[in-house]
Amino acid sequence: MLYFSKIRIILILIFSVILTFFTISNFIKFSDGNIFSRNINLGLDLQGGSYLLLEVDNSPIINQKLQSKLLEIKKYSKDQNLDLNNFILKNQIISFSVEKNLDDVLKILDDENSEINPYYPQFKSHEFEILIEDNYIKLTFSDYGLVLLKNSTLDQAIEIVRRRVD
Repeated sequence: MLYFSKIRIILILIFSVILTFFTISNFIKFSDGNIFSRNINLGLDLQGGSYLLLEVDNSPIINQKLQSKLLEIKKYSKDQNLDLNNFILKNQIISFSVEKNLDDVLKILDDENSEINPYYPQFKSHEFEILIEDNYIKLTFSDYGLVLLKNSTLDQAIEIVRRRVD
């Protein structure tokens, strides 16, 4: 059988009463103005968390992506000696004129291994839709190109908020 001295039992009882007092003081507000009347401030995780509504404005990102793609097309045309002129970016449409070899340019843009207009086998679609008017080619984001761009933008925004909160 265990033997505890009376002093040890009294110390354990006093310690238990003090801890009980501090525990109860978190649930019951005492009218005294002393330190024992303070409650513990709970963080967001203990208060029930927080909700964050995130909305991403994609139009500047689409314009930025189109500008970088326009520079890429210019560089590619210079490297491949393609005769592309009159590059215009307006209303989220890249347009340029083709003086010679329109079929070759279309072949490059519509190829499944194209560096300029990547093909997504999972969607069976290219990143850009190609419209032809006379010798002008107009490139606009396809539906799946926009979906991928918006998803990557949203994932990036969520990751930034997650890093800031954590």
